[in-house]
Amino acid sequence: MFEDIFLPINIPYPEGRGIAWHSPEFFPELEQAKLLIFRVADTERDFTDYPVCYALRDLIWNIAGENTVAHLGVYLDEDNGVGLGKLVDFLLKQYPEARLLIYGLRGEESGLIPVMNALKHLTFFLPSIKTRDLPILPEIISGQKFERIIFAGVQQYLVDADYQKLASYPKVDIWHLRDTDNEQIEVVTRHARMVWADYRILARGVTGSGYLPHAAGMDMSRWAAMFYYAGLSPVNRVMILSHARLETFVPIDSETLGIGIWHYFEGLKNKIKDYPLLPIQNLEKTEVYVHDYRTYLYHNPRTQRWWIEVPDSDEGTSLLPVSYRMVKAVSDGGNTDVLLKFW
Repeated sequence: MFEDIFLPINIPYPEGRGIAWHSPEFFPELEQAKLLIFRVADTERDFTDYPVCYALRDLIWNIAGENTVAHLGVYLDEDNGVGLGKLVDFLLKQYPEARLLIYGLRGEESGLIPVMNALKHLTFFLPSIKTRDLPILPEIISGQKFERIIFAGVQQYLVDADYQKLASYPKVDIWHLRDTDNEQIEVVTRHARMVWADYRILARGVTGSGYLPHAAGMDMSRWAAMFYYAGLSPVNRVMILSHARLETFVPIDSETLGIGIWHYFEGLKNKIKDYPLLPIQNLEKTEVYVHDYRTYLYHNPRTQRWWIEVPDSDEGTSLLPVSYRMVKAVSDGGNTDVLLKFW
């Protein structure tokens, strides 16, 4: 069935490299796969033996068992993501223990909106919050069917005024580039069932590509952390990479993307079952005050992760992932303005 949906990859010497490839003669078994990878292309003119696969092939994958990582090939998106959305939904249901990593998207695939609504908790790594940079953004926000949406790595001077008000909405967090260090990257990806990373989040000059539009942006350490902590998340199901113009990539761009994918799988291998998959009773609870509001911090001593209890509705509450830096600020009665919108 999948052989008719995906174009095969045609690269030399793929055997024994740790990834099961969809080749012209072979389609991998998916039942045991922990990670399913595929690329999205607009037309068949987007050639299938592209440098990213060479970069992935040449990495050292320390994998136990066969077919742990499967590259499905190239999916042709000819209907603005409608078929892609149905395919993603089917793969998530058919292989509930597997993760999906999809790259090559343009940010225009409105057919993915139903998948996003179903996954409910989304994190976007974007250099800007502008419709022209992510055309599906207004539709995502206007639906408001999500539980939480996070924009991280945003460069404040690239944010349209219309989206400034998002920061005050309890279901939306905006973390600027200056505040998005490795610790905060773990926090914003911890509960995200879908992580969407824009390749342009990288700083110009980091990869040597003239395609990256901004001098400011993530360095390679934070780029690797973004993928690693998404993989480490106990609940993440989908990792998407957009605006990677693969047809114009120089080798170092392909290696950068390959390194990100490798770190995602490394996080997946190292993940430990944690809240919300563990009962809240497994966490240590401490009473604290946020600007005279009594609430509680929760701590998992095994994973060293922290949460704070915040209002979720008129009657309910939820646990918001926080960094140890935030825990110290709350415990010391310091500046916690980022939490004020919840009360």
